[in-house]
Amino acid sequence: MRRRIYPLLAVVLAVAGCSGGPTDPTPATTAKPPSTTASQATTSATTRPTVAPTVADPVDLTKAYKHPCATLTAAQQRQLGLPPRVGESAEGSHGMCRWRKEDAGLLETDYVLLLHLRPDLLAEAYENSNSREADGDPSWVLFEPRVIGGLPAVVRSFSTRADFCEVIVGVGKGQGIRMSGTVHEPDPDLCARLVTAAEQVVTAVGR
Repeated sequence: MRRRIYPLLAVVLAVAGCSGGPTDPTPATTAKPPSTTASQATTSATTRPTVAPTVADPVDLTKAYKHPCATLTAAQQRQLGLPPRVGESAEGSHGMCRWRKEDAGLLETDYVLLLHLRPDLLAEAYENSNSREADGDPSWVLFEPRVIGGLPAVVRSFSTRADFCEVIVGVGKGQGIRMSGTVHEPDPDLCARLVTAAEQVVTAVGR
């Protein structure tokens, strides 16, 4: 602060001396503190919530998780633009259905549906909502809380190229649904299609 006041005082004294006024004027008391710079003002981003919403009406995945592919009909899979199905498995606490298309041995598109009995996918997503990479950038550039089929959900992505997205739905009692998609060519509708798929899965397991 002294470095800012002393030059100002010197100028005041010089002006007063030239005009024939008092030689020891009282320093002005109306000077304002330096304002916050634009870069400083934008460094404190809004913190994302870290606690997942509660599920008022739980859905039990105990029966459905052993046959996750059955939660989407063949017609729904075609409408969603999913590539051919390449596998289904149920191991331990989760069941998985996978669709994949390869071109000359290079992965082009990959979609995975997971039905988890544990751990709590939605709780983990919220706990890690503010995680950052080693360079300080957010791990999840997209983290959008949603309600899907009446259940709390999150749409998130670590990419800005519209080449990856995943939807996580909490169905209650620590269980959850995860639908993810990775595409070789950017697809601006990728997240929207995955949300539709998640809604259809919720409908199927809730019957």
